[in-house]
Order: sequence, then structure tokens, then C-alpha cells
Amino acid sequence: MTESLFAIPSTLDEGFQAISLDGSEDSSFRLALIVRKQPDPAEGPFCRLRQLAEANVYLGCLMDRSQRVVQWLELWVRDYDNIADSLHENAFDIINNAVLDARWQRQRDLLAKSGAVTVLSTALDEQMDCPLYIDLYNKVAIFPKDEQSQMHWTLCKEDNLLKRLGLAAFTSTVHRYLYLEAHGADSIFLPITPNAPTHSKTKSADTVISARSTLVPFSRYGGSIIVRAIAPLSVEGYLNVLNGKSWSGMGSGRKPLLPSGLYREIADDLSLGYSAGRLLPSRSGSRTWKLENLYLKVRLFYEIVQLVKRCVEQDRKPFFSLETSSFAVHLAGQSASAPFLWDAEVAINQVSDALDFSVEKQSDLDSRETTYFRTFQPLPSSIYRPEALAQHKSLLAEVTLLDLQRDRDSGLYQIEGSMRSPDLQLMNLASKSLYFIHYPVRGKRLKLVAEMTGMDPQLPDKIRFQTGKIRLNSEQEMAMKAMRGVEQAGTYCEVLPVLGTPCDLYSLGIIGMEILFHGTGTSLA
Repeated sequence: MTESLFAIPSTLDEGFQAISLDGSEDSSFRLALIVRKQPDPAEGPFCRLRQLAEANVYLGCLMDRSQRVVQWLELWVRDYDNIADSLHENAFDIINNAVLDARWQRQRDLLAKSGAVTVLSTALDEQMDCPLYIDLYNKVAIFPKDEQSQMHWTLCKEDNLLKRLGLAAFTSTVHRYLYLEAHGADSIFLPITPNAPTHSKTKSADTVISARSTLVPFSRYGGSIIVRAIAPLSVEGYLNVLNGKSWSGMGSGRKPLLPSGLYREIADDLSLGYSAGRLLPSRSGSRTWKLENLYLKVRLFYEIVQLVKRCVEQDRKPFFSLETSSFAVHLAGQSASAPFLWDAEVAINQVSDALDFSVEKQSDLDSRETTYFRTFQPLPSSIYRPEALAQHKSLLAEVTLLDLQRDRDSGLYQIEGSMRSPDLQLMNLASKSLYFIHYPVRGKRLKLVAEMTGMDPQLPDKIRFQTGKIRLNSEQEMAMKAMRGVEQAGTYCEVLPVLGTPCDLYSLGIIGMEILFHGTGTSLA
């Protein structure tokens, strides 16, 4: 029989407190946020566990009526502060609040089905149109209200209203506004995303809501908060414990939090004997220890591979951005027959970074759509992925349209042309990339998605391309026919590698090497 170690009630460390997020004082259990009594200079009052592309993960807990921690939790909160800066320029065509909301729900579903830890169903998990703030002085969570009307500030999703007032629409952009729903167009609008359009009917949310210094935004963008049982150990932390080192605790900042019970034991240098998960309490010899160490490392890597396989099968999307930080380790419990590290389980810490889009192609036999993937945001260079797949590139090229053909059945056009740039030869991406060509047509950019069909044997920096099928109006068709054979210098182009599962396999290979060689003193490079 396995007993959950997080089911043993414990008290908080000195310097931390729990602020209830839902449930009344009479509730048997309450969902709470862990807050520092003295804010950290860098992290502030909250205990951040991880930072993702569009979310922050904070430490929370389930409390009983005696203010004891019954279970440690992760609170996944949306963070769109850098969303506009992190997106590809071409991503704005397909990324907006509707896509982000669907992606957030997909992330919750994937976490619920794929991990070793449970995703809980709570009131905060429902779609919330109100932001959530923490009053540090009164130690309560509040949904902000307008001082005069006492109405809640809610997320405005009415595209027609926003457009009529000259503000950014909700569905088709990444910008968000709060308003007083009952007032409609007469309401003041509070932009809550950076660089959102403003005018005389808008006011700063910090001025209106956060006028009190004790009021701190926790979930300023609205939407559901994902609540998951915690997987506190990083892969590196788990491997350190395997190698006889102590665990550093949970949360960022100067002072981490150490839960009581088993996790406090592995954080204590003096109790790293049998409690560190060795095979035999007597530790009869280094050969036995090395064999167990190797077995647990191989099993850890095997579970990571199985978890990625299960996630890709469920989500139908590759990851592209897998690293050791993509995973966490949960100590499920302690059995009487084996040390507790043998019960460790792996959980996923991210959703797929892939966005799918279709390109219609015309072959000699038929017309079909091909689905491609590109990344949600540019991938930084990393040892976990091939250099050619690290990130998309941009360049200026000389583009010449050679032929323009119209399909009689669909009415769509397909364009053949050539592109020349010294960067093409330097990038060495020609044979495995998609080209987003921002072709100028009457003062506007027409985005062409193209693939290379061949290279010029005389000019290594020149390729021929063919676009997918696109729709042109009569003005665009006339302009592009007139430009056939004319070289357009200085045309902005983006080069995106065609990404797929082999990128995940490469990342997993590096992760496997990192796990197996951890603690040996061997350089991963």
C-alpha cells in the first residue's frame, strides 16, 4: 500500500503564509496561494515555480480549517506581458485571443491526461472573465470592482463594441480590455495587455485598480487558472538526490520553501543515507549503488520518452522545444518494500509549442492540402535542438515572378518565381524550409507561402520556388501579371524550417545523454 506523502498535514515555513482563493471560513478545505510575508526583491510576494511562454506557475496549497497544508499545488496563471514581443511577425495572422484561449484549454486537457500528478477541478478552473488580485494587507483575494457602481471589472469580448470605439477587437488580436459590462459603450475601458490601442475612453488599469499599494495583480488577464498537484523536483534536482546531494527546495527567490516530511529529508545533508533512495539500507558496496543509480536513470529517461509519445498522440502536435526543464518529478509515496525514489513519477511541464497551418498544393494528379507546423514563438539556440532548427531567419531578397496560373475549378492561383540572396547560401536551409515572401503589391504586402523547387546550378545563392494556392482579387492579379519577369529588390522574406517529430527525437536524445552522464564529470558537449 502506498501512502501519499502530501496527504500528511504540515505547517508552513516561517516567513510564508497562505491566502485563501476560494471557499468560506466554514469550508473544510480551501484552495490557497502561498505568499511571502516579506516580498522577495526580485520575485515579489508570490512563490514562482516556473515561467512558461504565456504563463507563470505559482506555489499554492489545499488548507484545512486549522490552517495546515493538506496538499501542495501548482497554480498556472496566464501571463501575456511579452506575448506580442515573442511572436513571429507572420504569427499575427493566426494567433489571437481566440487561439490563445483554445490553446489554454488544450494545455489543461493535456496536463490532465498525460502526467503523474492530478489536475484538480476548481472554481478558478472555470472560464473567468474577471481578473484576480491579492490584497496583501487584509490577506484576501478579490475580484476588483468599480468604486462608484460596485460592479466588477470584466473582460470585454464584444468585438463589434470594441471596433466601434476604435479599440482592438478581442477575437482577432492579442489585446484585452476590462470594462463595466452593464455600462456598455459608456464604460471606461482598461487596457491590460502591453501596447494596446488607447484613447480618451481608456484609463490605466494600475491607476484604477491598483491604487492601493497592498493590492497586487495575481491573474490580471482573466481566464481560468489551472490547478495541478505539485511535481516539485526538477530532473536535475532528482538526479542530484540520486547522486547523494541535497535538494534545494521549491520556488524562486532568495529563500526557497521546504515542505515537511519526505521532501524536507532530501533537503537535509545529514539524512541522505537510505532516505536518498538507495537500493539497500546497508549500502553493501559501490557496485550495488552504481547499478541502482544506472537503473533509475534509465527508467527516468524511459518514462520521459513514453510521456512525450503519449502527449504527441493525444495532441497531434510535436513539441520542438523539449528540454530537461520540460519535465518535473513527483515522489508518489513511500512503500514498505522499496526506497521512495523508486516510486518517482514524471510529469510534463509544457504544452506543445507547435502551430499548424495548411498549404494547398497542386500536383499533376490532384489538389491537396498539406499541414505544416511552425513554432508559437522563435526558438532560441540551444544544445537541445539542431542549429538549423533553432529559429526562423529573415532576409532581404531579389524576387522575380515567372509564372502565374489559375486553377479553373477552385479559382485559386499558384505562382512560380525565383529568389536570390547571399543569405540563402549562408543559411544552408534551402532544401528543408518554407519561405514566407512578403511581396509588395500596390503599397501592401501580399504574403506568399512557398517551397523551393530547384536551385540555379550557376548561382548558388539563387533558388526557384512555387507557392501554395492563394486567392487574389482582380487588382492583385493584374498587378502581379504586370510584374512577371521584373526583379523586385529588397523584398522581405522569412525562412522557417519544416519542423516535425525528428526535432523531438533529437531533443530526447540530448536529454537522455544528460541524464545518463549526470554526475560523472563528463562534459555534455
